[in-house]
Amino acid sequence: MAVFNPGKKTGEERRNGAESSLSLIAQGMTVIGDMVCEGDLRVEGRIVGNLVCKSKLVVGTEGLVEGNVDATNATIEGKVQGTVVVRALLQLHETGKIMGDIVAEKMVVQAGAIFTGTCKMGKEGQDKLRSTTVPDLLSKLKKTTPAAEADKIVPRLVSEPVVA
Repeated sequence: MAVFNPGKKTGEERRNGAESSLSLIAQGMTVIGDMVCEGDLRVEGRIVGNLVCKSKLVVGTEGLVEGNVDATNATIEGKVQGTVVVRALLQLHETGKIMGDIVAEKMVVQAGAIFTGTCKMGKEGQDKLRSTTVPDLLSKLKKTTPAAEADKIVPRLVSEPVVA
């Protein structure tokens, strides 16, 4: 514990997992492939692939996820194209768009948000959440990756010159 600020954690306590980590996919960045994130994740760029976030996921207003999502909590301000599974609270903001099915324990939808697909909550949602485990999702990730999209992007990324 820090001497001058008893509420603040020391660097060692943070490294030992005493504090959740935050990862960022920045605007202008594209990640191709499936991801598993233990801590919080903020997406301001683009992910082409499936995502498992064992903590809180925020897809910012410019963020785009093209693949299935499984998160403990999620706030969607940008766009997700794929199935969204949220084990606690899903917040779909007025700028948010989900083009796919939703399974959530709880959900808040602001006016102006767009959602195209089916939604399971309550008993149906709880049954689906219990029957879908992270190991199941991880084994399915390889089968459901939008590889065709990745095949289109990778040659373009490799052939484009890097401008500093």
